[in-house]
Amino acid sequence: MADTVTTIVLRDDNSHYVIHCTNVSDGTGESAVIKANISTLTMADNGHNQGTKVPVSFQVEKVCGNVMGTAATTLEPVGLKFAFDAATDDTFLYVGGGEFSYDWRAEGGLTDPRSTTFTGDIVVTFDAKAVAGDGYSFTLWLRKKA
Repeated sequence: MADTVTTIVLRDDNSHYVIHCTNVSDGTGESAVIKANISTLTMADNGHNQGTKVPVSFQVEKVCGNVMGTAATTLEPVGLKFAFDAATDDTFLYVGGGEFSYDWRAEGGLTDPRSTTFTGDIVVTFDAKAVAGDGYSFTLWLRKKA
């Protein structure tokens, strides 16, 4: 069996990419699963040639959602980790059970540090402590960066 997951694109324009993701776990969780794949996107080239260019990373503007479930063996809330994908992922947020909302727009967003062998993608890990029926739902607002 496998987790039941969805990723719905809410916005994909010249500068922004917004997705809504859900997961209902079968008890196995997810490990560094790509939720936002930069290599599949384009953005406008605002130069004189008016063509398109390929973004190389994301800037995280906002994320909000809910993590549902409690690990059966420890009674701890299950967790959800967000990271910039690289040889060693750069975690930018870890949330436990319950509702969450983080908005970094006033600070200019969270910038991918572009660590060794970065891919530009956003990956998510859903706690391995998850049991069948645990899950999450979140919306992620991203800005494309060249």
